Amino acid sequence: MVAGNSREKTSRQVPQRRSCLLRSGQSAISREAYLSRFRLYGREPPATNDAYVVPHSDGFELGAAKTPAWGDGAGQYSATDLRAIRPSAARRIRPTSSAAAPTAFTGAIERAHMLKVSIDAPLPDRTALFLDVDGTLLDIASSPTAVVVPRGLVECIAALERALGGALALVSGRTLADLDQLFSPLRLRASGVHGAEIRYDPLTPVIVDDAAAALPTRLWRSLNESLADFPGAFAENKRFSFAVHYRAAPNCGVDLRKVLRRLVAAETIPEVEIIDTHFAFEIKGRGFDKGSAINRFLARSPFVGRVPIFVGDDGTDEAGFATVVQRHGVAYSVGQVRPGVSGVFSEPSMVRGWLARSAAQVART
Repeated sequence: MVAGNSREKTSRQVPQRRSCLLRSGQSAISREAYLSRFRLYGREPPATNDAYVVPHSDGFELGAAKTPAWGDGAGQYSATDLRAIRPSAARRIRPTSSAAAPTAFTGAIERAHMLKVSIDAPLPDRTALFLDVDGTLLDIASSPTAVVVPRGLVECIAALERALGGALALVSGRTLADLDQLFSPLRLRASGVHGAEIRYDPLTPVIVDDAAAALPTRLWRSLNESLADFPGAFAENKRFSFAVHYRAAPNCGVDLRKVLRRLVAAETIPEVEIIDTHFAFEIKGRGFDKGSAINRFLARSPFVGRVPIFVGDDGTDEAGFATVVQRHGVAYSVGQVRPGVSGVFSEPSMVRGWLARSAAQVART
């Protein structure tokens, strides 16, 4: 329902619990993920469970009412970005029960504009910022070697890294050697190959996670032989994972996944998973992921004691989203709603815009 300037009596509250408030296919936003937004900026969570989706010029925000009656001004309610809320534009969602909440939120998200989220800049003394690369910082290209690092991005990231006292890390599926080449001359704290590689300091060597094991050479050979049946598809060997790209053959995804599952099964490799990404599949071991990499960073200086923010875009980032939410941080996805996220950027350019505004803001403080 649209709230407008109407005043309504409070409906029965949805029970507070860690269940999903939004669900669309395999995507979900939990109450815990939403409330972590308030914790990050030292605000009190709302007193009720009445929830809103607020479309505005910058995108949309999830909000929650402080009082059952509202509409006379933004001061009557809290939301993920108080400055972005316009009461006249807000959509009131009043699920009659916890069972109805997922449907209500799904419909509201579908109606909301998803140009970008409007969020505060990272706090220099409180925030640890983790960033995926392809599909998040950089636009997806026809191949990993065809990506373009936009002008000014390296300088922007360097400025934010300094402002955060070094508490910024790239968390990528690329190797660290590849990341260094992309962002040269900048070297950052980073994790590569979905958590298999990690560098805690720009001046220290790369460390391989104990749980990461190189995938078998025979699987690589079988994989390339099988790709002969899929013109336009190709594989990328990152030692601890194989990425199979099919952007040039977008209709072969279903059949290609079946072949990959058969190849992995034939190798009898324990604990290997296949993750769907943007017109690609990642074949990797289960013992490491982006979530475990973020946890390792958060146990060390300069990340320890800070509230994590993670921005990612695909299935390989979902372990990272889950980790930051568990650590009372905030997760944002790019392109579509992912489990646990508090907001969505429509495309990488919106992420870059937010980073540029953040760098300018922290420079003034």
